[in-house]
Amino acid sequence: MLHNNSLCYVASGLQFAKLMYKESLESKEIVDLTGKWLNRLDDVNSHRFSVLFNAFNEKKMGPQVFETIKPYVYDVHSDSGGLQMISRGLPMTPETKKQIYETQGKYSDVAMSFDEIPVYTLVQKSELKDASNKVFDRSRLESCAKETAKNITEQIQYFLDSKTKTRPLAIIQGNCLETAMIWSDILFKEIPANMHEVIRGIAIGSPALGVGELEEVKKAFWFTQIPFDIKEKHLHMLGVGAMKRFVPTLVFIKSGLFKDTFVSYDSTTHTSMNTYGRYYYGKKPDRQYQIVYNRVYIPAYDEMYSDIISLFPELQQWCKNGKEFFDLMNANTASYVEKNGSRIPLIMPTVAHAFSCIYNFTKHVEDALKDDEVLYEMVDEQTTEAKSKIKYVDKTKRNVYNELGKVKTIDDYKYWESHLGRFLNSKPSRNGHTTLDGFFT
Repeated sequence: MLHNNSLCYVASGLQFAKLMYKESLESKEIVDLTGKWLNRLDDVNSHRFSVLFNAFNEKKMGPQVFETIKPYVYDVHSDSGGLQMISRGLPMTPETKKQIYETQGKYSDVAMSFDEIPVYTLVQKSELKDASNKVFDRSRLESCAKETAKNITEQIQYFLDSKTKTRPLAIIQGNCLETAMIWSDILFKEIPANMHEVIRGIAIGSPALGVGELEEVKKAFWFTQIPFDIKEKHLHMLGVGAMKRFVPTLVFIKSGLFKDTFVSYDSTTHTSMNTYGRYYYGKKPDRQYQIVYNRVYIPAYDEMYSDIISLFPELQQWCKNGKEFFDLMNANTASYVEKNGSRIPLIMPTVAHAFSCIYNFTKHVEDALKDDEVLYEMVDEQTTEAKSKIKYVDKTKRNVYNELGKVKTIDDYKYWESHLGRFLNSKPSRNGHTTLDGFFT
């Protein structure tokens, strides 16, 4: 790839794709076929392919993933489940952490760590992406960084004692480049130097920063500026299922600001698309890259079916056309099993649907790396002129990102942000100094 960079798609939300259903796990024929399909996602479209499970609320999934999926993918990632514990009001005890580390060490190659977030929310419950309700608490930055370092040290020590090859990802928090660098400096000073080489890579968190287009640019640029004392340059991006969020990273890969970097990104978007009546197609000429459908038979099912069997022709043993595909995707499970005795014909179309969405997304990413038009059309916006009501495509943002590709130094970036950053949507977290207990209190 350009400038010796690498990409890896990490699929989470495996339950949405029906990969963990009992029947499909117990049938050697289905396990072998699923393995073949998984192989077709790995090392294609300039991507490696990995999967992710949550070591807290998907603990039972660990052995199943390790036995039936691990042989066919690049890596198995495991989330720590820290956010889920906090959101449920559960205590994060040493015993709980040890149980998480044990699951991560046994069944994954890459493990997310427990990070303490220097943020509080303004109301009792907050949506994860609601940046306006989050307040960055500068007074807690150092203490949270030290506590995070302590967690990572304990995690690494457990992995070393268990003689597992699992390696953690460290998460960097900050509200600006300065605070992110302070966090990183504390983190690597507090973690013993002999453990640094065990750290697999770095993820930059959003809670303290925000979730807008400008914030995505900031995170990508920060990665090029913060001195990380780790064995390899590995950036892991959290929850990237849309091309727009990926644009800054792709710009830097193409420009050479990213060099010799392994970029992985996890997503539940494509495994869960059928749940929401979506199919990632990536080929439509009107730049609407998703097929939208409902539970009524429409020609879109024929279009999806044709695309899916071009990648996974074995699906034809269960459905031979778009109508049969529709019938299986929308069948009542209880009635179908009562009549036919097995859920396998209902499972495999959903698996193929999810895998096709992933394949098409990684192909779209690869196309964007090869063709500037494919990349920059993702940021064009359909708009309407106020007086004439004439619709047109506003290409302002493609010029903004094109200039971003010319950034080589910190001074270049500061100039770009001060003059052009305002043209991107920004959803920053608030900056405050009052401390409230807990992330969701």
